[in-house]
Amino acid sequence: MREDLQAIRQVAEGAAAVHGCEVWNVELGRGGKGAWILRVFIDRQGGVTLDDCEAVSKDLSARLDVENPIEHRYILEVSSPGITRGLTEEAHYRKSAGMPVRVVMTEPVEGSASWEGRVAGVEDGKVRLALRGGREIALGLSGVKRANRLFEEGNEEG
Repeated sequence: MREDLQAIRQVAEGAAAVHGCEVWNVELGRGGKGAWILRVFIDRQGGVTLDDCEAVSKDLSARLDVENPIEHRYILEVSSPGITRGLTEEAHYRKSAGMPVRVVMTEPVEGSASWEGRVAGVEDGKVRLALRGGREIALGLSGVKRANRLFEEGNEEG
């Protein structure tokens, strides 16, 4: 497959920027009936609206037609990453500073593979979580299986 997610992301970032948004994540894969689906998750301070998603989708669709970075037919979906968005890059943890998250590790750390806490910082390839009771733990980003922000009353920012 010649698709390069980084090239697709660059096209998406250009379209999102025009509308005051940023790209949170890009996924390309097969959907339920075998069709290819390109999912682009956009964000902005205060969250994105349906109008933002529609505007970025139209712009991105036109740009993808010109750039042609995907060699087969696909369905384009543009949406918000949501409140419980996945954290897949170091920058996601930085943007989630102070927010509650759940991190699941590929291997247990201090006897547990699942941790919940507030993002206290990111440095040297590790995310520091402030746990209940005032304790902190540093988890290596290379060992993260999956991580998500957690819903918190009063935190409706997308």
